[in-house]
Amino acid sequence: MAAVRDNVFPTRMNLTVTKTRLKGAQTGHSLLKRKSEALTTRFRVIVRKIEDAKLKMGKVMQNASFSLAEVAYITGDISYQVRESAKHATFKVAAKQEN
Repeated sequence: MAAVRDNVFPTRMNLTVTKTRLKGAQTGHSLLKRKSEALTTRFRVIVRKIEDAKLKMGKVMQNASFSLAEVAYITGDISYQVRESAKHATFKVAAKQEN
């Protein structure tokens, strides 16, 4: 990749301006790199939490499915009784979004 060159007159003032611009670009690059690393770390923590929740949910669903199979084997179809006895929700789900 060819380097892009600025057309400037070679004076001490232009040298100072160019050095200042270079220093600003290097500082900006390092800040963006640190921000990227922080966001990557935060993303990995969130993904780990999601994975743990999925594994936990799988175990709960397995247990619930087995319990439902036991009840269905013992008593037969209980779906009507369950719908009649449930008046309000036991759990409420709240969702939030971080920006």
